[in-house]
Amino acid sequence: MSFAGVGNAAAAMFGVNIITDLMTKFENKQATKQDIIQLTLKLSQLNFKMDELIEIRKKNENGSISGFKSY
Repeated sequence: MSFAGVGNAAAAMFGVNIITDLMTKFENKQATKQDIIQLTLKLSQLNFKMDELIEIRKKNENGSISGFKSY
């Protein structure tokens, strides 16, 4: 194993990685830690809004939630 062979292999691997990165669509790239953090933040905000909407709904005199039929 020579230094020239190792250098050629490293250069080829570097070139393949660059070409792969350029050809991969943005939607298909791996998520980073920051992407996961932003997603969990958005989901927690959505969950909070859903909880608010559920609390806003009024109950009828018979105890059922308005907008839904209870038999």
